[in-house]
Amino acid sequence: AVYFTNCEHGGNYTPAEIPAQDVTHLLYAFGDISSTGEVISSDSQADIHRQYGGTQRRSSQAQGNIGQIYNIKQQNRNMKALLSIGGASYSASGNFAPATSTVDGRQRFARSAVKLITNWGFDGIDIDWEYPETESEAADFVSLLQETRYELNKYAKDNNQTYHYLLTVAASAGPSHYRLLNLGAMDRYVDSWHLMAYDYAG
Repeated sequence: AVYFTNCEHGGNYTPAEIPAQDVTHLLYAFGDISSTGEVISSDSQADIHRQYGGTQRRSSQAQGNIGQIYNIKQQNRNMKALLSIGGASYSASGNFAPATSTVDGRQRFARSAVKLITNWGFDGIDIDWEYPETESEAADFVSLLQETRYELNKYAKDNNQTYHYLLTVAASAGPSHYRLLNLGAMDRYVDSWHLMAYDYAG
């Protein structure tokens, strides 16, 4: 699994340079979350508007990083692309907790996330909430996963698809962050976990 951040667009490394033949899961980071729970692009210029050299503009096809990820997916059918939502920067806004504390907020999160990833041709959603700080927030995280799993399955069913959309979680390796989480309950809805192994470095 490889993370590619949209903040890289100011540099020289592009999605087209990812060795996709060696990648099973490409996690595109990060989607943002509003205080009401809506999942949105955190940088639309990088995501869908940037013109890369040699890329022909087509009104019907996304440009930017999403356009390049679409192209490498066409050439590497076994690679799955997921939108990672949150991360350190967007979790720091404090929007995860209030947005996921209500049924309406969780539904808005799940429905808007599913709409975004299906519009982008992605294969799933990765949730990177850094970090639930209370038992109540940890319980809301479980409910958020449940709702998101429901909406992913519903989208597939409503569109007569047998495809299984992926739901994953980025998890801290630090006990101070994961001891509150109900890992067993979360695991019922999650396809895989992405451990932040760099936490082992202190």
